[in-house]
Amino acid sequence: MEISEGGMSAIVTEPLNTGDEVELSFDVAPGTKITLKAVVRNHYCFRYGFEFVSLTEENRERIRAVCASLKPYAGGWY
Repeated sequence: MEISEGGMSAIVTEPLNTGDEVELSFDVAPGTKITLKAVVRNHYCFRYGFEFVSLTEENRERIRAVCASLKPYAGGWY
């Protein structure tokens, strides 16, 4: 999974279409879950790219803190 302040990618086994609005839920810290709306922007096989929509300021700050704590993305598949 990659994450930025604007969106994230994830491996998803259920088929989705570009433009679908979904609800994402993930841990930003142990025991701290965030749930938000996103739109599917692209996909390749099972890897989907999501753009966050209608973020609350609280969720934006949580995501910003997570991003600041991670090593920069170097590209490629892991």
